[in-house]
Amino acid sequence: MLFSENTLESWTHRSSAHESAKQEKTEAAIKNALLSNSDLEELYNANKLVIYAKGSYANNTNVRLDSDVDIAVEERDGFYSDRNGYTIPTVGYSGKWSEEFLWQTVQKSLINYFGDAAVDTSGNASLEISSDFSGIRADVVPCSQYHYYTSPTLFRQGTRLKKRDGTIVINYPKQQYDNGVLKNNKTGRSYKRTVRELILSLPS
Repeated sequence: MLFSENTLESWTHRSSAHESAKQEKTEAAIKNALLSNSDLEELYNANKLVIYAKGSYANNTNVRLDSDVDIAVEERDGFYSDRNGYTIPTVGYSGKWSEEFLWQTVQKSLINYFGDAAVDTSGNASLEISSDFSGIRADVVPCSQYHYYTSPTLFRQGTRLKKRDGTIVINYPKQQYDNGVLKNNKTGRSYKRTVRELILSLPS
């Protein structure tokens, strides 16, 4: 399929100011919902829980009319790791903040704040918040801190998600963000514009 130059150029733009405002409102509402739970608030105030946007919204590669928000709820009371045969200090999780308990607590907090009808709990990898309350759909991902060791003292920090079906997914959202910024700067800020263009040119 061929596209005009004007069409391709229009696709390089990120969300409009109106859409961005709705995205920010949604992110703030989800954070308020989570911190309305005393257990999560205590963990957050102890710097053992971080709540942040990730994916295309955070990386500034989201496109117009595709303005959903991905929110990570990362528990850092301890960490999971791939030690690669290295001997490192053992750091264990308390029984309370298992991956299952974190998921259950996040789910309960969102339902208490937004209501049953606004929260879709059927997803395998996230809890989906309906767009009805703010106009923007959001996926909330409960996850844990993860370390990939490259030596006994050095590691690459990421996140570990245990899906409902038991599948483990490892991601590195900070590295993804940093690499995207670096590549965008090296290409005269054309990298992210090109990503948006490619997303919209793909068959739906």
